[in-house]
Amino acid sequence: MRRDFLKDLERCGESGPWDIVIFSGDLSFSGKRDQFQQVEGFIQDLRDRIGQLGLGDPLFLAVPGNHDLRRPVATNPVAITLSNLTALAPATADPVWTEIATKPASSYRRTINRMFADYLAWWDPWKTEARRRYPSFQDGLLPGEFAVTIEKRGCRFGIVGLNTTYLQVNGDNFSGRLAVHVQQYNRLLPPNDADWADKLDAAILITHQPPEWLSPANRMNVFNPLIAPTGRFALHLCGHLHIASAQVQGRGGSEVRRVALGRSLLALEPTLDGLERLHGYEAFRIKIDKGSPDGLIRMWPRS
Repeated sequence: MRRDFLKDLERCGESGPWDIVIFSGDLSFSGKRDQFQQVEGFIQDLRDRIGQLGLGDPLFLAVPGNHDLRRPVATNPVAITLSNLTALAPATADPVWTEIATKPASSYRRTINRMFADYLAWWDPWKTEARRRYPSFQDGLLPGEFAVTIEKRGCRFGIVGLNTTYLQVNGDNFSGRLAVHVQQYNRLLPPNDADWADKLDAAILITHQPPEWLSPANRMNVFNPLIAPTGRFALHLCGHLHIASAQVQGRGGSEVRRVALGRSLLALEPTLDGLERLHGYEAFRIKIDKGSPDGLIRMWPRS
């Protein structure tokens, strides 16, 4: 699969040169350090191939997936609370959310940081390189979160990466059970610039799980109105489901939401429930005309 993928990049060359390569999570299988070392070897092969094809020297960005964390023991009371947080009554859940959002030394934050410790050890050099190339690079509240502003040919592009997987601490089905806190987004904003994303020429949001995996209440009360209102992000990139899907959704007269799910790049094909994974990747080009209020997104899906 690695050989076929690296060879296939030549077919997708018309979409280049590439400024950014994005991994939407699940780089490893179970979040172990030796697995991330294998990832590092793959990325080096990928960088070499991109260079051979003359497709630029792209910035590498990633967000963590549910396979990139080390799961706590099943009896860990903090992990049990995290896994059930969206089902708890507000009187019980709200103090937990407050500790996650405001208290780095709380048991919840310490547990979350331990779960992603090996991911962060892998991510740190890439984060350092991103900050060297783009001083606007900003760390977030939770492991692996970031925001960066990239200027190109007079246009300003923003990229936001959020951790949506920190509640998925065991092997259960978490569809409709995850959540994000508004402070995960707010902590990424430049000082005294709450409208940062809305003033860019285009912004991209990256999460591992698609919005449908958030709880209905969280999606309706937090994610949609406070983090990703219509018009803020030109494109939302995610993965997790191992399928290729491009969704354009609008309601009433509002601007549309564009969500693109990526296929699994390299993974086992059959799953325990009989799903046959289709492997692939996608390339995107965002084109801005400063003389027009509109932009163009072009997509190259590869199988």
